[in-house]
Amino acid sequence: MSSAESFTDLHLTYIDEPSAHQLILQAAALGYSVVVLTYTAFSDDFSMAKPKGDKSTLKAASPNPIVLLPESLTVNSCLGTPMKIFRRLSVPVADPRVYHHLANHPLCKTFDVVSVAPSDERLLQQALDDVNVDIIELDLGAKHTINLKRKHARQAQANGKFFEVCYRTALGGADTRGIFFANCRRLLGDLNPGDCGKVPDVVVLSSGAADASLMRSPLELGFLCELFGFPRPFQQHLNTRTARQALESALAKRRTARNAIQIILE
Repeated sequence: MSSAESFTDLHLTYIDEPSAHQLILQAAALGYSVVVLTYTAFSDDFSMAKPKGDKSTLKAASPNPIVLLPESLTVNSCLGTPMKIFRRLSVPVADPRVYHHLANHPLCKTFDVVSVAPSDERLLQQALDDVNVDIIELDLGAKHTINLKRKHARQAQANGKFFEVCYRTALGGADTRGIFFANCRRLLGDLNPGDCGKVPDVVVLSSGAADASLMRSPLELGFLCELFGFPRPFQQHLNTRTARQALESALAKRRTARNAIQIILE
């Protein structure tokens, strides 16, 4: 990989302003030039129950919870250019009504990227069909995960969706790490049954870190990917080309949004 290559982390977990600043500083030190701060919303954030005609609940919910850093705190990447920072909404989905909220709730419209973590295959299929969803999160640290099939990868490609794996789980205890590695290998088998050809470029690798100490450099991720079982040509795109394509695809839907900045793919 070229030293001038642009590396992207699509998932830095947002807790508050000070911790977000530390994550951005660490990302810059490790060699990333693009990061996405991720706020996780739950059902209370999407409370739309109100008297007919009363829009006060929606108005109160619309400010973005991620506060952008002031220009005085601009951080430069290893490329010598200011870090590009975007905001993402992550939503755990156990109820199909959440997809309706993604289309209608003002909170969703303030983010550059929207991702979901569906709890079953039916909700996964809805995520693949939903125009408001950019990224589908996969929890490979859990014993019971959704089984992806090659048809899901083809549908993701056709609809401009991407699946995300967060490596923070692989940095936990031995049991969790073993489950993560096993699920990674199963994921590859599901996407490429019988080693039938090239693995589709619909998977991105992010940190998912809320703590700067859990972030790893692109070089370290190369070694981790070897352990995960990702083929070398496949792993080289996880946080470069494929990650930037995922971000560009999301921004293309929201180019008129106030904070959206288009990234031109090289």
